[in-house]
Amino acid sequence: MTIAQARVNGIDITYEDKGPRGAPAILLVMGLGGQLTLWPDEFVAALNDHGFRTIRYDNRDVGLSTRFAAAGVPNLKWMFVKAAIGLPVRSAYGLADMAADGMALLDHLGIGRAHIVGASMGGMIAQHIAARHAERVLTLTSIMSTTGNRRLPRASKEAMRVLANRPMSGDPEDLIAYSVDAARVIGSPGYPAEENRLQRRVRADFERGFYPQGVAARWRRSSPTATGGRC
Repeated sequence: MTIAQARVNGIDITYEDKGPRGAPAILLVMGLGGQLTLWPDEFVAALNDHGFRTIRYDNRDVGLSTRFAAAGVPNLKWMFVKAAIGLPVRSAYGLADMAADGMALLDHLGIGRAHIVGASMGGMIAQHIAARHAERVLTLTSIMSTTGNRRLPRASKEAMRVLANRPMSGDPEDLIAYSVDAARVIGSPGYPAEENRLQRRVRADFERGFYPQGVAARWRRSSPTATGGRC
């Protein structure tokens, strides 16, 4: 994997750019706490084989991109309570800023228009990109995501439990056990993750750039009361 960094919006964004330079580009935007490596290599290779240029990257506050350590570690459970009862969940930056990072990365690479694909919170970021820069979006694909519309169904109680109880310790075994449980809860029931493979990926991500503070901070910035509606 060839990794590079781009200085955009005053921060460093770590990314991988693969495929023919003149091919249609796909910007892959990962969700809460997910490093660019969460997009499977096989998936990216298949897109390249079908004639696409792929750009996957670490969002700010995750992986090898700039970390906002000064913001501290928010209390996830308290944030869930505030969001559930409609209280504001304030933050120093939001999804619009993260969308701006994605667009700035495209600018850095000289890409005028691209297909935008986002998963989970990445889908929310992708929606912001499409809403604000429609002229530069070839297509929008929002995977297992939602909008800021509070009338839409919420995540299940079990999924909320998993999100609220992510381990903040530096113990890789705690993180691996959590990730296996989370994959069971939020993953596809028809295509369950293979546990040994999942464990290997989580361990590799831990060694690459584990940063639990950023996970908590990004949840605060993606909660419904912090993001506003997108439809």
